[in-house]
Amino acid sequence: MSKKLILIRHAKSYWGKNGRSFYTGDDHERPLNDRGYKNAKSMYNYFIKNKINADFIFSSSARRAIETLFYLKNKNITKSGYKICKDLYTFNYNELAEFIKNIDNKYKNVIIISHNPGIQDFCLKYTNNKFNNKNFIHLKSKFPTCAVAVLLSNETEWNSSPKTGFILKKFITPKSISD
Repeated sequence: MSKKLILIRHAKSYWGKNGRSFYTGDDHERPLNDRGYKNAKSMYNYFIKNKINADFIFSSSARRAIETLFYLKNKNITKSGYKICKDLYTFNYNELAEFIKNIDNKYKNVIIISHNPGIQDFCLKYTNNKFNNKNFIHLKSKFPTCAVAVLLSNETEWNSSPKTGFILKKFITPKSISD
C-alpha cells in the first residue's frame, strides 16, 4: 500500500460538573476528563507495543485533541513531528477529505486527530471493504472517543486517496485494548 491514514477521535472530554446537557463553556477549550487521559495513555501504549507509527501527526486545535496528541507525539510514534491545525476542528467529513487531499506527498503515513461525526462519516463514505469486515461493522455502529481507524490506500498521492477510497485495516477502541 502506498499511503496509510490513521484517524483518531480525540479522547473523552470533560463536560463540567453538570454534564453535557448543561455545558455552557467554549467547546474548543474543553479538556480531557480522567477517562480521556487514561484512554489516551492506553492507546499510546498500544501503539508502542504494536509498532504503530507515522511520518507526521496532524491534530485539531481543540484542547481535547491537543491533550490526546500529547501522548502520541513521542519520537517512537512520529518520525517527523506534528502540527496543530485549526482546519481539523471540524465535524464534517467533506472538510476532513479536503484536508487529506492537501497533505504533502512526502508523508507516506499520517495520523490525524479530529472529531466526530466527521471521522466516522469519512470512514463510512470512503471505506472500500465494507462487506464481511468486522472492523467496519464495529466502526459503523459507533466510533467512540479515542478510537482509531487504520486506513490504507494504493494511491501514491494524497489528493487521489479520497476519490478511490481506502481499505479499513484495523479499528481499535479503548475498550478493545483494555485489560
